[in-house]
Amino acid sequence: MSSKWIAAEYPQRMALDFPHAIAKLVECGRRHGQKNGVGFYRYEATDKGRPLRRPAPEAHALIAAIQPDGPRSFAAEEIVDRLMLPMIVEAAICLEHGVAQSAARRRS
Repeated sequence: MSSKWIAAEYPQRMALDFPHAIAKLVECGRRHGQKNGVGFYRYEATDKGRPLRRPAPEAHALIAAIQPDGPRSFAAEEIVDRLMLPMIVEAAICLEHGVAQSAARRRS
């Protein structure tokens, strides 16, 4: 399920009212990653048939178009916060709405 469909179901907290890198890559030439061999990286098969990931410099140019203040560096802590905090909020909402019964990890 794509992010635009999820955002359509929960517009109050998942609005995509800003340009984002994944949408830009898909919009500019079907850059779907490993699925079609190019995205943020170019994927080539090794002689054993495994995908080999190499940088795709043109992806940087596409993403630069949506960075009005230019590229910036992020500290590792900020990257973790930006990835984890939205998931923590959604987990709390799942508990609040009864989607999940408990925050405890279920062992199999």
